[in-house]
Amino acid sequence: MKKKIIGMFICLLLITTAIPLTIEASGGPEVDADISGGFGLTVVIKNIGDITFTNCTVDVSIDGGIFVLDRQLSSEIIPILHPGEEATVKLFLFGLGRVTISINMWMIWTVDCLLVGPFVFLLDENMVI
Repeated sequence: MKKKIIGMFICLLLITTAIPLTIEASGGPEVDADISGGFGLTVVIKNIGDITFTNCTVDVSIDGGIFVLDRQLSSEIIPILHPGEEATVKLFLFGLGRVTISINMWMIWTVDCLLVGPFVFLLDENMVI
């Protein structure tokens, strides 16, 4: 019975982490953020406009859950991002419960997630301009 439950959990993990959520911005700098879960959190920032960005700061913070190791996860600086290029920010999370992860780069994207140890299951995303 334990093997069946563990197998179902692993299948659920593989299925839910293979579907990335895409959030597109309108107005202002033209960026696209692909956010995916799994083992940790991965944020891919894409420059879909025609302007080169320099010294872009990407702030990531977490709210909610219990036993979350670090609430202010990262403040990454992307030195230069040319049109059509992308930059990846990978974060290790550890905690338990439903959390809201906020990603701030000119706009604020929020993602509701279920955090189970180091695994992140994406539930819903929102964008606040």
